[in-house]
Amino acid sequence: MKRIAVILLVLIMIFTLVSCGIADIFDPKDNADAGENADISSDIKKEPVVEEKPVKAVVKVDFADDEILSSPDKFEEFIDDDSEFQVKAVFTVNTSVKDFRYFEIASVDVDEDENIIYNMGNELFSTGELTNERPIVIAMSFPGSMPSRGISFTDETGTVRYFAVLMSGKDGSLFMDEFVG
Repeated sequence: MKRIAVILLVLIMIFTLVSCGIADIFDPKDNADAGENADISSDIKKEPVVEEKPVKAVVKVDFADDEILSSPDKFEEFIDDDSEFQVKAVFTVNTSVKDFRYFEIASVDVDEDENIIYNMGNELFSTGELTNERPIVIAMSFPGSMPSRGISFTDETGTVRYFAVLMSGKDGSLFMDEFVG
């Protein structure tokens, strides 16, 4: 019976030492015999190296409100349409993107799987970078039920992404539909 108790006690001690961490128990700085020349490099806690993943770029479109439009020096502007049907759309981003482009959508097709295919037309506006500090306001219109304008940009991974810019037929809100360019 004593043998089982001793084995159990030894196992509990081993488990306790392992779960507390041996480095915490046998810390060289606690050694009274260590002189002035003791190695103190173990006192420095090393932070784990964390690779920062780039923030996924999200470009949004919405109607430009009075707050934005009241500060014309804080946004870039392009006028695509100056008719009575014009709306001012603001493009914002959560992190900077490169090569922002605004273009015509030349045609819209449907493939055999009933997926919508947008075909790019002429580029109407471009800027080297879109930042969250300086959005882009585009005066545009939405004639008909099919999209006629789109944007593209290069994201944080170097991928060029393409979106058709649309207005909802239900509530009139603006939204974008990503497509393969």
